[in-house]
Amino acid sequence: MSAQDRLGECMRRLNEAHSEFSLAWQAVRLDEKPHKDHRSQQQKRLERNRLAAQVTEGLRGQRDALLAELLQEIRFDGLMRGDPAAIDRVLDFFEVDVLAFRCGPIKERCLRRLKSLPLTVDQIERLRRLALAEPARPGRGLKPFAQLMIRLADQRFIAGLQDLAATQDDRHSRQKAGWMLRVILNSRPDLRPT
Repeated sequence: MSAQDRLGECMRRLNEAHSEFSLAWQAVRLDEKPHKDHRSQQQKRLERNRLAAQVTEGLRGQRDALLAELLQEIRFDGLMRGDPAAIDRVLDFFEVDVLAFRCGPIKERCLRRLKSLPLTVDQIERLRRLALAEPARPGRGLKPFAQLMIRLADQRFIAGLQDLAATQDDRHSRQKAGWMLRVILNSRPDLRPT
């Protein structure tokens, strides 16, 4: 099994575990009945939260263990130390497009860390490809990618972003590509058209 396949499987299991946890939590919370007395209602809500925490403790533990396994699989600690092999694994993690619990914030933290690490030519190219695909993905934050691309952009990347901003079928994707382009060009006058 490839590294990306292992990461994808780990992320799918994490997503399933979080879904089970959320369903169990909501099942307990939905039993809540409204009360006329505000103080009583607040007390009842706190009791329901405590009960939901007790009922879902095992599921939460399972989900958190899978999150720890994912962090180990992507070699998050190695990335924080600047290990080149861990950088490649993190790029594998970015390329696996499976939505899972806490993966968005993990990716943002990885992107912030990558800004200060030495990268190989291959790693830079992979990050450029990922950044060009990002505007078309729904509901994702572009800021960490745009900030990293300030450092990594070249004329070819800028041309790719300009093309996306002009030709994407989806208006929202065009706007996101245009926003990323403006962020980069505001900080990199050397890449601005003359």
